Amino acid sequence: MAQLAYSEKLSHQCLIRIQSVYLSLKSAEKKAADFILADPEFISGATITEAAERIGCSDATLVRIARRLGYSGYSVLKTSVIPQEEQNLTTFYEHISEEDEPFEVVHKVFQTAIQSIQDTLDLVDSEQYAMALSAIEKAGRILFIGAGDAYTVAYAGFLKFSRIGINCGVERDLDLQLTEAAKLKPNDLLVVVSHSGRTQSLYEVVKYAKTRNAKILAITNYQVSPIAKNADIILLTATFVSNVYGEIMTKRIPELCLIETLYVNAVMRGGRKASIELSNWMEAISINKI
Repeated sequence: MAQLAYSEKLSHQCLIRIQSVYLSLKSAEKKAADFILADPEFISGATITEAAERIGCSDATLVRIARRLGYSGYSVLKTSVIPQEEQNLTTFYEHISEEDEPFEVVHKVFQTAIQSIQDTLDLVDSEQYAMALSAIEKAGRILFIGAGDAYTVAYAGFLKFSRIGINCGVERDLDLQLTEAAKLKPNDLLVVVSHSGRTQSLYEVVKYAKTRNAKILAITNYQVSPIAKNADIILLTATFVSNVYGEIMTKRIPELCLIETLYVNAVMRGGRKASIELSNWMEAISINKI
């Protein structure tokens, strides 16, 4: 994908949201996205009808593009296209304020997670997903990697696929990740979990794994990112937060859901062998239950 041209007056948050979904947009939505990139100042002061008329699209298209970018509607989009003077990095979730009662925070956090799951489901590319399943089936070994709390998602993937007899590994330390990547063979699979797609250590492992001719499956929120650009297969999530690099679990829930769907499909497609392995695992783990 060519580098998108955009106005310097566009907010960084809006830019990365557009970059993350641009390739999956329909033609009318891309037209609207291109206009937002080029003239955010107009969008910030225009009604939805005025913007639709200037762009040459429908009001419904602007509502759809706002939703695809993770905003609740056009009104929120228009206030987000221009950088704010101050960014409160302690505000992890949009629409949550210090004035909210504790149970209001509970409700808003849950609603954000629910919306992220639904938006991710809407974004799943059937061809990329089929490629991911095929890569899992063909892999002699699967190595899961992640950094920070993305490691918890990678570790969950390791635990699940290990249960059905698949040769798996998982590492969080860069040296060990590179050591394990050195063992990968052609058609082995590296699964990298990175919300931003910009974690330096994971990027280095991805680059090295490519020299081993291993397949790279990236689970990420940003299609236009260094890790995604080096991946053979991309499964996108759709979780947008005020602080891109903030470690909040809402970013991880859709990633865990994608891992779960791959695991369930692997069990179902694994036939009797997978069933036997899963039965053996359940028998073994029962030793640790009272």
